[in-house]
Amino acid sequence: MIEQSSKYYALALMSLLVTATLLPSLTSQHAFAATSTGIMIPLYTYPGTTWDTVVAAKNAHPSVPIVAIINPNNGPGGAKDSNYVSGIQKLQSAGIVVIGYVATGYGSRSTSTVNSDIDTYKSWYPQLQGIFFDEMSNGGGDETYYGNLSNHSKSVGFAFTVGNPGAETQSSYIGTMDNIIIYETGGLPSLSFLGGWHTGYDKSNFSYLSYGVGTLDTSFVQSSANYVSYMYITNDNLSNPWDSVTPYFSDLAAALDTGIIPPPPPPPSPTQTVTVQSTDLAGNTLTGLWTEISAVGILVGSGYTTFTYDAISGTQYQVCVADYGNNVFDHWDDGSTNSCRTITPTQATTLTASYQTGAIPPPPPPPSPTQTVTVQSTDLAGNTLTGLWTEISAGSTLVSSGYTTMTYDATTGTQYQVCVSNYQTNVFDHWDDGSTNSCRTITPTQATTLTAYYKTSVAIKVKSKDLSGNAITGLWTEIYSGTKLVKSGYTTLSYTGKANTQYKVCMSNYQNYVFDHWGDGSTNSCKTITPTQATTLTAFYMR
Repeated sequence: MIEQSSKYYALALMSLLVTATLLPSLTSQHAFAATSTGIMIPLYTYPGTTWDTVVAAKNAHPSVPIVAIINPNNGPGGAKDSNYVSGIQKLQSAGIVVIGYVATGYGSRSTSTVNSDIDTYKSWYPQLQGIFFDEMSNGGGDETYYGNLSNHSKSVGFAFTVGNPGAETQSSYIGTMDNIIIYETGGLPSLSFLGGWHTGYDKSNFSYLSYGVGTLDTSFVQSSANYVSYMYITNDNLSNPWDSVTPYFSDLAAALDTGIIPPPPPPPSPTQTVTVQSTDLAGNTLTGLWTEISAVGILVGSGYTTFTYDAISGTQYQVCVADYGNNVFDHWDDGSTNSCRTITPTQATTLTASYQTGAIPPPPPPPSPTQTVTVQSTDLAGNTLTGLWTEISAGSTLVSSGYTTMTYDATTGTQYQVCVSNYQTNVFDHWDDGSTNSCRTITPTQATTLTAYYKTSVAIKVKSKDLSGNAITGLWTEIYSGTKLVKSGYTTLSYTGKANTQYKVCMSNYQNYVFDHWGDGSTNSCKTITPTQATTLTAFYMR
């Protein structure tokens, strides 16, 4: 999805083509899931008349759920904007759910960077009701990443999460977000696409966005509503189809109007201020001691004492303080001596950590030693090859990837799986230990170099026999790559080709020698092969 507000600039960008445990104590999934299908509009314009158009449509059709995605500047922007504050309030007063845009770079942006955008929205626009995660990956392996982002959003009070791969997703992503955009492109999606395997899940999981649609087909709108919980259709087009509100917005709302007014969205969860302060054993105030607050294993707040955090009422948190220099944690105000403390605030809460100030703490344990793992690739003759894709995983988590020659600092004694891939004519053959599976398990205890050997060419031989199996020679043979003749001659004919490349081998008749069949029984005189190793073809002739 185009990632900007028209206040700033326009970019021509279209989205390309495991579930994590949610936070049941924070909010239930699908808090804003529509029982009747509604509109989800990328409202990437600056607050003003376009926003008023959306409000007017909602007022005219109060039974139609509407979600507005705001995007100050590829995310929350560089500073709080009072016009956004008042604009969000105006949308919400009409019953519109408002969520904020963040980009994930198809899983390439770090979790901490994306969470920082979420936290900025919380600081500047706390009345938002959810987060829209653009550039969502739809390839396997990123489910935990997106589930953790959704969890963090919910932990700070943004109850509704939407992911946008802009294209078909995989069923393993269902549940990582409350809703997933499965189509974002020009024209309308087919009903068969919206149906398919998606019908095995509640329609609340899916939405679509269409642009470049000149006129509104209300019949299609009503039919597609059977498969998705939200949609948006616009006549606007690239380079930025989201920098306006479609002129038939009100007609779209009317086409979805069932007359049944949905209940209003739940109010944001009430929050309670948690204050963490620190003192010496005599009760004198200390500041600057590092503090972290987590919810179900997810870090939701951190800073130096005296530190405050707006916690969701009734939610369990773990509060941990750290030593620094000669300041060594001694106990909490409730007498407990573990530096991590569990609380479930239902009212404003102040925690006091008492420190010994003259003690010298023991040094922290050294980090786990690492060993350099190097993955290199060669051809079968031992000549260096580079640029072969490599992935290293620990358990089911991808920890590193790149092209050979690749290095990774692995933790000593930890088990890893190293996998290499084929590319064009380079076909994996074996590892330096002789194993032939392209994925190899290692547990490094010292610097380790792995060598993957690749086949880069294959020998193709074409010979001919009579039906009794006696060898005959001199039959004209042609070998094609695509439409290009790459080799011709008389049997027995040899050719060195590229591994994993498709070839067509054609035989000719000569006088009383008439082609009958190939060695595999096929009777077409032209045979298609894609060799990955030395290959011999035998053509049988009648005479």
